[in-house]
Amino acid sequence: MVKPLVAGVRKAHAIAKEKHAGEPQTQPERVMCKIHNVEMERRVSRRNGGHYHSHRLPNNELCFGREKKAF
Repeated sequence: MVKPLVAGVRKAHAIAKEKHAGEPQTQPERVMCKIHNVEMERRVSRRNGGHYHSHRLPNNELCFGREKKAF
């Protein structure tokens, strides 16, 4: 009962691999920090699973590329 299902999944993976084999690999979009003019890394939030861009400062803090809000 499971064997036909597994065979179908393998066939679908093979078709998808062939379809994407001819496409050139695209480079990820480069995001630059507006304050420090350095490239920022794409990171994943542990809290909600979303992504964001940031880079580390020399004092080991994270910079998100925007000015801090004035309260």
